[in-house]
Amino acid sequence: VALRDGLLDAIARLHSDTPGDYLASLRTQHPPAPAVPSDPLALGLELAAATADDRQQRALEYAAASLEELQELRKQLRDALADSQASSPLLHVRPWIWTHKTGGRPMTSAGAETGAEIRFSRYRKALY
Repeated sequence: VALRDGLLDAIARLHSDTPGDYLASLRTQHPPAPAVPSDPLALGLELAAATADDRQQRALEYAAASLEELQELRKQLRDALADSQASSPLLHVRPWIWTHKTGGRPMTSAGAETGAEIRFSRYRKALY
């Protein structure tokens, strides 16, 4: 993500910075803060909200220690979505577990590594 953001920043600055100015700015940048472990439940709910908004399927980047752990997380996500307000678009989003047996390809590196990932899909009708 940092590499992508850096490249997009460099491309955006091509028209305004000279190569010397750009190199000088790179030398004065601070290193990124170390990544803080994220709460997979909170991240999953953010992905569900984005899926409810734009109807694009998403996958949670989370390498669970076991399939049972992934199933428990999916249940927690489903329960949280079901507790949404009656008019919430979150009621149209279902978390489900993708595996190689369901077909297709993994959307995350965790899915490629473990063979399973939680995905979010939006449906026309409310599910809960």
